[in-house]
Amino acid sequence: MDPAMIQDMDSEMIQEMDPEMIQETPYIAAMNGEWQHMIDYYKKNLKYLFSPVTLSLDTGFHLAVHSNEERPLKDLLGIMEGRELKGREFILTQTRNKYGNTVLHEATIYGNYEAVRFLVECCPDLISITNEYGETPLFTAAAFAIEGWPVHPPPAIEGWPVHPQRCYHRATLW
Repeated sequence: MDPAMIQDMDSEMIQEMDPEMIQETPYIAAMNGEWQHMIDYYKKNLKYLFSPVTLSLDTGFHLAVHSNEERPLKDLLGIMEGRELKGREFILTQTRNKYGNTVLHEATIYGNYEAVRFLVECCPDLISITNEYGETPLFTAAAFAIEGWPVHPPPAIEGWPVHPQRCYHRATLW
């Protein structure tokens, strides 16, 4: 599904979607923590790799970060290697849900530090991408006040903004 089309969908269009467009199998597998089952589904059904799995238009990539590990995300990206699909950077920056959240936004919301590190190393451009509300991934990390989440990202992740505390300050005003 074209990312621009996904961004333009409103709730009425989502309700009218053909139920087959929203892929239930990977969603159920993810919600049950059966990550390998989700990966196997996409290996067999590559054409659905970018299809929504929720009414919020999350894809399997968005769900993979719910695992609190980097492995499911790496495995999904590995499916694309050797295929005639655009590179990781394009896919990761263009794969967004209804709210404009990238996979990095979702990883910060769910406190998946392993996935955050992997995504930033793999595609540094994700750091500066804003969602529909103008929030960067660091902003969402602060806004959701993930317990144990570093307000100041570790120095091992290069490219994070110099003043993350400003973002945290703004998030606490909401």
